[in-house]
Amino acid sequence: MEQSQHPEQVRLLEISKSEYEIRDGQPDIIGWKAFSPDESFVGVVTELLINTTESIVQYLVLDLSENEWAAVSRSVCYPVDTVLLDEQTNRVILESVSALYLDELPGYEPGTPVHLPVSSVYEPYQLITRTFNEEALAEAAVKFLLEKEVSPSSIRVTPFNPLNSVTDLMGNTNTEFLGDGSRDEYILSVAARNEAEASQLNEWLDSC
Repeated sequence: MEQSQHPEQVRLLEISKSEYEIRDGQPDIIGWKAFSPDESFVGVVTELLINTTESIVQYLVLDLSENEWAAVSRSVCYPVDTVLLDEQTNRVILESVSALYLDELPGYEPGTPVHLPVSSVYEPYQLITRTFNEEALAEAAVKFLLEKEVSPSSIRVTPFNPLNSVTDLMGNTNTEFLGDGSRDEYILSVAARNEAEASQLNEWLDSC
């Protein structure tokens, strides 16, 4: 196997240009659309990148064109250990994602060798969430966070209408009573970079 010319970096190889193959019983997710847990469209999987040192798929290549997160339209390397696969709908679910996180992921250019530092761990930020019964309360919380100089791209408010049954990310239906669907709730999500930032965000949101 060819060794990386960068001693402190790991070489990533496109599966489409390699002798590697998808394991039997595993889905070929190239072409699948990727979504956040709140069903926002993030991008399309266009390639899988293999860590040639460990012979494992380590990153997805996501084309962010037409994403709903206001992230720059480009292709990025997204770590596979932070995604879920919904094989019933052929979708990739990104467990924790924000526009800020997408903007800071390493880019990908077809035909260009991909090398990433061995020490680089592109983990998603912890996602801090709060649910509000009124839109005005959610908006007030957003305003409070902006006053604390939290990046606007790391904040998202998602309207949600509770129903009597829901389907989880893997397609399983939960028939427990969750509400009558007669009112909206507003889910505020904030991306934290690290444990200290997550602790600070929780403290601020608890005070709202």
